This record gives sequence, C-alpha cells and structure tokens, in this order.
Amino acid sequence: MDKASPGSRRWLTLVTAVLAMFVLGVIYAYGVFLPVFMREFGWERSTAAVPQSVQLFVYSVGMGLGGALQDRTNPTLIALAGSVVFASGLCMAPLSTSLLELAVTLGLTTGLGFGFVYVSAVTAVLTSFPERRGLVAGVVVGAFGLGTFVWAPVAQALLDAGTHWTRVFLLFGLSALVVLPLLSLGIRSPWRRHQRPGEHAGASGLSLGEALRAPLFWLVFAAYTLVTTAGLMWFAHFKVFGVSQGMTAAQAAFLASLTAVGGALGRVLMGYASDHIGRFPSLIGASALEVGLFVGFGLGVPHAAIFAFAALSGFAFGTWLALYGPTSTDLFGMRSAGSIYGALYLSYGIGGLAGPMLGGLLADLSGDYALAFFVMAGVCAAGGALFLLAMLRRPPQFAHPPAAEEEFPV
Repeated sequence: MDKASPGSRRWLTLVTAVLAMFVLGVIYAYGVFLPVFMREFGWERSTAAVPQSVQLFVYSVGMGLGGALQDRTNPTLIALAGSVVFASGLCMAPLSTSLLELAVTLGLTTGLGFGFVYVSAVTAVLTSFPERRGLVAGVVVGAFGLGTFVWAPVAQALLDAGTHWTRVFLLFGLSALVVLPLLSLGIRSPWRRHQRPGEHAGASGLSLGEALRAPLFWLVFAAYTLVTTAGLMWFAHFKVFGVSQGMTAAQAAFLASLTAVGGALGRVLMGYASDHIGRFPSLIGASALEVGLFVGFGLGVPHAAIFAFAALSGFAFGTWLALYGPTSTDLFGMRSAGSIYGALYLSYGIGGLAGPMLGGLLADLSGDYALAFFVMAGVCAAGGALFLLAMLRRPPQFAHPPAAEEEFPV
C-alpha cells in the first residue's frame, strides 16, 4: 500500500498534471509556424494546415485508446508512455522534408503521445477531486492554454532571431523528453488496486459499451464535433488572418497569447461556474459567444477589436474543453471514466481534422477569411442547438463519493 495519505497524494496528482499540461501546450503554437511552412515548402493555407489537422485528430484517437488502456492499467504508466512518444515526435519533426513526413512526425506521433498524457492527467484529477470536477478540470486544462500563452511567443521570438524552425522543434522536443516523463510519475489514480479490469471499485455509472448505445452520448458527441470544428479553425489560422489584416508577424503571433489567456480563464472560471449553474448552460453560453465573435470577424473589425475577440474566442473554446471530462462523468458516471471520456473526445479529433483544413480551403477559394468565419459561425450555432437539445432531455447525474476516502495504488 502507498504510505502517502490520499489527501496529500491527490494534491501531488493535481500539481504534476497541471505542469504536464503546461508542457503539452506547445502544440497550439503551430499557428506560428504555419506561414513558415507556406514559405519554405510553397504550400497553400489548406495544405500547411494538414499536419496540425492530423495531430488534432490523432490525439483524440490517442485519448480514446489511452483511456481504455488506463482503465485496465493505471494513469501513471499511460502518461509515461505518452510523454516519450510526444517528445519523440517533436524531435523527429525537423527531419521532415515533405508533407507526408511532417504529418507523420508532428501530426501522428506527437498527437498519439499527447492523447495518452492528456487523458491520464485529466481523468486522474477528476477521480481525485470528484466533489469539484468542473473546477479542477478547468485548472488542469487551463494550464494547457497557459502553455500556449508562453510557447507561441517563445517560438516566434526564436524565429525572429533567425533560428530555423527545425532547431525550434528540436529544442522543444528535447525539453519535453526530459521534463514530461518525470511529471508523469506523479499522475496517480485514487482508486483501489483490488478492482476488476475496466471498472473502478465503488464507482457507479455505465460501461463504455452501455454509453455508446445511449442516444445521449451521440447527441453530445455531435454537438462537440461542431463547436470544436469552428474553434480549431481559429487556432490554425490566427497568424495568417492577422497578417492579412495588416498586422506584423509579431502582432499576429500575439493573438495566440491572447487566445491562450482567454482559454485559461474560460477553463478555470467556467469550470468553477459549471459546478454551480450546470454543464449544459455553460456550454450553450460559450457557443453563443463564439457565434457572435465569428460573425464579427467576418464583418471586419479594427485591430484592437481583433485582439479582444481573440481573447474571448479563447474563453469560449476553453469552456468547451474544460467541460469534456465533467460532462462525461456527470452523464455516464466514473465506472469507466477514462474510456468514455476518451471516446467522447474523438469528437474533438474530428473537429481538429475538419476545422483547420476547411477554414484554409474556404479562405483559398474566396481570397480572404470572411466566408470561412461566416460558415464557422453557422457550424457553431448548430452545435449550441444540440447542446440545448441534450439539456432538454433531462440527462442523468451520477453522484461520486469523495476520492480522499479511497486507497491509493502503489
């Protein structure tokens, strides 16, 4: 038996999960490299967005696979494996000389590793603090957004200093290879060791198969697919859009930082608020906000408003991400928390595959981003409507006992 008290151990899990997610935030700095790839390889916007689209899709698949494996092993092992794979992908990206190679290294490899670490960190914290699932999920996923706030300007500064993009990725990769595995050792589950594979002792809820047969699962899945398609279009194209509006490269890169700050605030504040006002009202409100922002982007606004809109867009997106886990455990319980959460998160992968490429294609066809923003506003509105429909179905709520009363595994 682990000699550490459950109370102290769950705080260690929270701290290490937060730090690990901060490191993972480097993947949203991709928008800084988009114009670099366009210039170096001669790609159009839709082509240059392919590696990130692959990455976002594969990382959601990695979450589903990692969640299922975690329910049968432990989050520490899955996070450790994911850390090595994620860092290896960043280190191999500089060797890429074609779109296929970059999609495999920066897309497939880093995405798979990312998904393993992400699902382990979030579900370990959710099961450790079930009485405050919205808040702690917001804090952990908010650290991911905060990482973007730091890594995007760092990447831009290195590029501005004349550092080739290959060296920037190698630096990020080697740093992650040292730091992430150490942090993974602190990501632990509060559930008892003497449990049947795939089921947490004392936890109520549905199995993965039961959840997948529930119409409510697919209703929420469809809603999340639509809103993340819209949100991830912005993350891929913010820099090229900013430059197209007359901003300097540094100013356009700063949009990523503002988006990240807004995202971090959205994750924490709305994660906390959702514990009191409910998950679906929070999700619907974020969707309505994003619709208004995309319409404003499409109509055209001055630079000052673009900066403000970027922060608010991050706030809405952060709300959606923070509530993936709490919504999943509210609706389907903690019996198979990792695998169901991972399955629901596949919607993010579909959005990540569709949003960046669709936004780039619409911009390439029309010559600017106005059409892309109007289309994404409609997509996001449809997602918000599905969240409303899910709420009106009066979904079940599963109660969860305090995790501090559980025995921690060795």
